[in-house]
Amino acid sequence: MLDLLVKYAHSEELITQPGFAPKDVRWALDFDAGGRFLGVLPLGNPAGKGNPGQKFAKCPDLTQPELTSGSETRSHFLVDTCQVVANWPKSGTPEKVIRDIEAKHEYFVRLLRDASSVTPCLKPVADSLADDAVLAQIQAGLSGKKASPTDKITIRVDGAFPVEDCSWHAWWQTFRRTLTRQGTGSQMICLATGQTVEPARTHPKISGLSDVGGMGMGSSLIGYDKDSFQSFGLSQSENGAVSEEAAAAYRAAL
Repeated sequence: MLDLLVKYAHSEELITQPGFAPKDVRWALDFDAGGRFLGVLPLGNPAGKGNPGQKFAKCPDLTQPELTSGSETRSHFLVDTCQVVANWPKSGTPEKVIRDIEAKHEYFVRLLRDASSVTPCLKPVADSLADDAVLAQIQAGLSGKKASPTDKITIRVDGAFPVEDCSWHAWWQTFRRTLTRQGTGSQMICLATGQTVEPARTHPKISGLSDVGGMGMGSSLIGYDKDSFQSFGLSQSENGAVSEEAAAAYRAAL
């Protein structure tokens, strides 16, 4: 089955590169070239029922292990929730969760600053998102548009969406490698392609299954999170060896 999914992903020219995924984004924060906040933009078809927003084909994407490994609190890059990007937790949020959202917001801003070395338009936006007065304007704008703190949001700068720019792609792949070791360090036969590869340590989750019993954060097709699922001294997904590239392809196909 896996080989057919990989072939399907490539035949349909889906995004199969690790570290990227298509995402539906409901809102955008609009800035001018100098970083001045201009307003909150609804994306997609705001008049449509259940509007999912605008689909961006190649968004930066971190797996759950990449988000949670290490001691620092992390966020996604360029596209995350309103509560993270605007430091805007919903009313009644526990203090511990508020601190977590604030840490994720600071990490989001830090990524913008770091990526501005290759995509300069991000630096003024990072400065604005670190300004409490600007954040208050953004939060008021989101509230006025009746946005939900959990809606996905991105940024627009001088009329263009940085998420659609490719100038940050190489930086992003280099950055991802600093978060956690992607492979297992061993060489095995990939179950999807038959090639000798370094297996992915964990596999990306499949989204869009919550209506049929899947988890909101995504569900695993291949996973070995208990000792009883592992054999022959192999750890994690060495038990079902698939390269990171092939895992990204079968996820895209599903």
